[in-house]
Amino acid sequence: VNPKLIVIDDSFKFMDEVTKSESLQLCRKIADESDLYFIYATSNIFDAINLGDSVLVFRGLHLDSSTIVSTKNSPKTTDEIINQILDLIKK
Repeated sequence: VNPKLIVIDDSFKFMDEVTKSESLQLCRKIADESDLYFIYATSNIFDAINLGDSVLVFRGLHLDSSTIVSTKNSPKTTDEIINQILDLIKK
């Protein structure tokens, strides 16, 4: 089996911080070194920023291009990205 996409639904939220961090780093490494893509559904903004190239912010079932925040190679600081995501959530 050679999947191209792996969907993770907040599977790391009950892990201790060390195991969670190592698991997220492994996912990031796999994504960077292969043609494999991850969709990681989470309510943890920090995890989303650290793992994702982009963060999609859902408000109910609504998603459009204005709710996509690029994180990879962004000139923004982590705090600026978090504030941008929080602003989208508040709308």
